[in-house]
Amino acid sequence: SNLQLIGMRWDGVSVPPGATIVNAYIRFTMEDGKNHDGPIDVLIRGQKKDSGGGFTTATGNISKRLKTAAEGGYGEGGTDAAVRWQTSTYYAGNQKFVTPDISSVIQEIVDHPDWGGAGSGAEDDVLLILYETPASEGGTQPTGRYETDSSDVNSGEPELYIQYYTGPPPSVERSLT
Repeated sequence: SNLQLIGMRWDGVSVPPGATIVNAYIRFTMEDGKNHDGPIDVLIRGQKKDSGGGFTTATGNISKRLKTAAEGGYGEGGTDAAVRWQTSTYYAGNQKFVTPDISSVIQEIVDHPDWGGAGSGAEDDVLLILYETPASEGGTQPTGRYETDSSDVNSGEPELYIQYYTGPPPSVERSLT
C-alpha cells in the first residue's frame, strides 16, 4: 500500500509516570506554498517506549512501528489506541489546525513500564505516527497531501499539548441552594 505516513517525535516530554491524561492534541501550522489539496482523513497512533528509538531514513522505519513484534515491527510496535481525524476543510497556507483529542494514545504511551526511564525521572520522548486511513478501515481515498516543514521558522514545528493530573481524580463538590 502507498499510504502517506508522517512520524513526529517530541523529546523530553514532562509527564510523570502514573499520570492520568485528560486531554491531548497536536497543533500544526500549514506551511505557505506547500501542498494541501484535500480534506484530512488520518489515523493517529503512538509508539510505545521500548519499541524502536528515533526515526531514521531506513526503508520501512516508520511503517514497521505500527506493527507488533510478531508482524515484523519494533518491540511492541504501535499503541492499541488510535484516533481518527477527519475534516472536510481545505487548509490555506499559514493556517493553524488542531487534531482531535488524542489522550487515549498518550495515556497508553505513559502507562508503558519504561515511561520516564523506568521511574528514574518524569521526562521521556513521545513518538506519534499519522497515516492515511486505509480503505479497509473506512478511509476516504485519496486523502489530500499536507506538508509542514519544521526547519522553516515561519511554519513552526508541530506542538504537542498534554493536560494531566497525578494522584486520585480531582473531586467536584456541588452545593444545592
